[in-house]
Amino acid sequence: MLLEGLLVIFLAVIICVLVYYQLNAKIVLPRIDRQNTVNYLRGLNFILEDQPDKAIDEFIKALKVDTETIETHIALGSLFRRRGEVDRAIRIHQNLIARPQLNKPQRVQAIYELAKDYLSAGVLDRAERLFLEVIDSGLLLKESLQQLLDIYQREQAWDKAIKVACRLNHLTADGVADIIAHYYCEMAANATAASKRDEARALLRKALATDRQCIRALIMLADEEFDQQRYRSALSYYRKVIVMNSRYVTQLLPRLEVCFTELRQADKFIQLLQSLLQEQTNVNVELALANQLYQREGIARAIDFITGVLQAKPSMQSLSRLIELQAQESSSEKFKAILHQVNQTLSKVATREATFQCQSCGFNGNKMHWLCPGCRQWGKLQPSM
Repeated sequence: MLLEGLLVIFLAVIICVLVYYQLNAKIVLPRIDRQNTVNYLRGLNFILEDQPDKAIDEFIKALKVDTETIETHIALGSLFRRRGEVDRAIRIHQNLIARPQLNKPQRVQAIYELAKDYLSAGVLDRAERLFLEVIDSGLLLKESLQQLLDIYQREQAWDKAIKVACRLNHLTADGVADIIAHYYCEMAANATAASKRDEARALLRKALATDRQCIRALIMLADEEFDQQRYRSALSYYRKVIVMNSRYVTQLLPRLEVCFTELRQADKFIQLLQSLLQEQTNVNVELALANQLYQREGIARAIDFITGVLQAKPSMQSLSRLIELQAQESSSEKFKAILHQVNQTLSKVATREATFQCQSCGFNGNKMHWLCPGCRQWGKLQPSM
């Protein structure tokens, strides 16, 4: 209802101005005749009677396409598109393109708007063709490339996306090298799923050649080395990731522990955990260190450590682990059963807590997405501390 009201106000203002010019003898607008004013009034009447299709027809009749009215056509079409009435926006922009008196910039602008209409409607093939036509014209190049990139991302056409992004990379001040690297990673993931390991590794190397700071490519290379039981090489990649962004250690901890264990370097794993905690608090690192202390020095040492952690910064995960250890140490079976039940409840609560957060829009989730579902930016979703 609010948007309907805004549309009526928008059109009413236009009509009032036009009627005013018609009635004021001192001001003459040669392109607005009596019949056009009648068309506007009919259009407004159709809007008020909730007959927007008929209203559009009247407005189209009233608007003569020239340098003075093209923006009004486009604004009206864009208004319908924003309201979700894409069919009406398409009608307006198609009518605009059909007018032979448009110059090149005007025609290209109309084609661009029509492409956005089709994109909003989910008709990606038509939108793609129109954006390519705009790009061929040499006008609205950056804007069209960005829209085309969105289409290829939706279609997961990563090879096409890379070509477009490379062109866009030369037009933007900040560049899009990090995005291109993610496209290579997407292709590498597909190659890995198809058991094409050599192809996947080659694509990941291209990702790193494009963006040396691509954490995703490093993790994927590390995981590949890990799966092949090349633990020393995997550990080298994992360490690079931690140096770049220590937040990611949260999801690397299980494999890090295996690497250090297989290489018989448990002491170095403890040293790594301790050094990470000196930099910043991370409950997952604290729990990993508690587990190492439990294995090497016994349950009492682990309980003392987690108790200190809880005093410094309480968390559901740490409390759950403490209760679990207390249950193991207790000699009373009844008390063990009570602690076990309490721990189950705490664990359920802990699993509801978001484990990943977008550093751009604040989106929270329990699953890792390299493309944020909230703001649709690459590489912004990171493990929570």
